[in-house]
Amino acid sequence: MKTLIIDDEPQSHVVLKQHLAIHYPDVQVIGTAFSKEQGVRLVNQYHPDLLFLDIEMPDGTGFDLLREVDHLRFQVIFVTAHNQYAQTAIRFGALDYLLKPISASELSATILKAQVRRLEHIQLAQMDIMRDVLQKLQQKKLPPLMGISTAKGVLYFPTKSIIRLEAMQNFTEFMVDAEDRRLIASFNLK
Repeated sequence: MKTLIIDDEPQSHVVLKQHLAIHYPDVQVIGTAFSKEQGVRLVNQYHPDLLFLDIEMPDGTGFDLLREVDHLRFQVIFVTAHNQYAQTAIRFGALDYLLKPISASELSATILKAQVRRLEHIQLAQMDIMRDVLQKLQQKKLPPLMGISTAKGVLYFPTKSIIRLEAMQNFTEFMVDAEDRRLIASFNLK
């Protein structure tokens, strides 16, 4: 997950970055900021998946930052020394609200929540793509034949005969009603 840390305390950056690098290699810190303004620029530039965000900073609050960014397609984990902002954080849709100093167990639970939520978003996006493909299929906007690139070359099948596609890492398995064997295509569903 592409991650930004926005906090005015340099030590918070160091501790959090080290912990994430050691324990969560899939959480990649792609940038850090020490103020609201720097944070707004980074969020708009990098479009992160995850944002560790302090609340009180010299030039504004984390809530001000969320009001000013171009989009809110990321998950927010507030990391703060102040416990009085929890309700406001919930209204902003925060994934979690961690008090400094962060305990390893709380961070672990929060990262797990972020990973699960991200997977859910990916699955929903895949479902939207499938719905779109099915609508086009029903409207007969797809070509009558589909070429499937396999190890034996490109095989052509009527689009109507394709029953199911199943993702398999970097490949796609096609189930075709005329075939009693699996067809493995050398591309993924995307």
